[in-house]
Amino acid sequence: MANERLALGARGEAAARAYLRQRGYSIEATNYRCRWGEIDIVASQGEVLVFVEVRTRRGEAFGSPQESLTPRKRERLVLAAQHYLQQHSVEPHWRIDLVAIEADGRGAVRRIQQVENAVTTDDLPSPEA
Repeated sequence: MANERLALGARGEAAARAYLRQRGYSIEATNYRCRWGEIDIVASQGEVLVFVEVRTRRGEAFGSPQESLTPRKRERLVLAAQHYLQQHSVEPHWRIDLVAIEADGRGAVRRIQQVENAVTTDDLPSPEA
């Protein structure tokens, strides 16, 4: 079951990369890992660096791909993006997008939707929290 889930995720990420390339994005890195977590895809669109979280779901039994982006995951994505920027000494315009992929029962992609600015620095907890 875990291997099946990993395979579905890998197919989703490959589909997301192809989708982004078709729309003129350049893929800079994949599966960037740091202490805060992982960024599935780092891409550029002109002068903008885009951190992409890919969520692939087969059916909606556990919610839509968009609903699976929890507040904790949002926070970790912002922190991981900030870490990437520090480690690569870049200060471009940047954003975090979601690529939501719905697959059929066999794992074939049925629908891809990109949500720009799906996560923002507003997703970090306030200092009082």
